[in-house]
Amino acid sequence: IPATWAVTSDGGATTDATAAIAGMLLPSGGAKGFGLAFLIDLMCALLSGGAGGAQVAPLYGDPAMPYDCSHLFIAIDVAHFCDPQAFRIAATAAADRVGQGKRAPGVSALHAPGEPEWRRRQAAGEQVAIDGAVAAMLVRYARQLRVSPAPLEADDISADTEQSDAQT
Repeated sequence: IPATWAVTSDGGATTDATAAIAGMLLPSGGAKGFGLAFLIDLMCALLSGGAGGAQVAPLYGDPAMPYDCSHLFIAIDVAHFCDPQAFRIAATAAADRVGQGKRAPGVSALHAPGEPEWRRRQAAGEQVAIDGAVAAMLVRYARQLRVSPAPLEADDISADTEQSDAQT
């Protein structure tokens, strides 16, 4: 990894991914990135009443020890700050500016954060696509719990369903 991505447990720069995991990943964006990450950590920990900073267990640490990562979800009513339609227009223009930016060679399109997912959701309508193996697992669990699974299209479940059912 590049030497600017992480430090060892002693705080020295490293290009070794294993040493980086034992140490710490550095925030993107230097001091400003650290400030943003620090404020987000404070908000997540303090406002949710959960762990923050060094109190959060390592993601790849002891699986018997709870990870204890805090999350915070905030809903903002834009109408308290400005006209919602004006906000929508300005946000759409900002996303359009991202999409119209200069692309690196080989990059076919630029997207605002979340835009590819939003487009897939719009195209899917009211349907959620899941992998056939996941559908088979859910059907198997529903049967084990004696819950009637929702009807699925024949092509929603892979041929593994019958094989999975035979094993339960």
